[in-house]
Amino acid sequence: MFREPKEREKRIGYVPQENPLIPELTARDNLRLWYCDSPYDMNEELEKGVLAMLGIREFIDVKVSNMSGGMKKRLSI
Repeated sequence: MFREPKEREKRIGYVPQENPLIPELTARDNLRLWYCDSPYDMNEELEKGVLAMLGIREFIDVKVSNMSGGMKKRLSI
């Protein structure tokens, strides 16, 4: 894994201790910022990808400032 950068990218992620989300925005708007340069399609991920596994669609239009700590952590993942 350490010799193959592409394999490493597939398996390793980073979730900071501090919340990287913008509290005035909804989950959807925060995701749009993160997905703008991503090779992944946000809507596809919401339907059948990691975002679906994390249940993000349940609170996709909720402002971050109104989310529980668990919701914020799932969104930041």
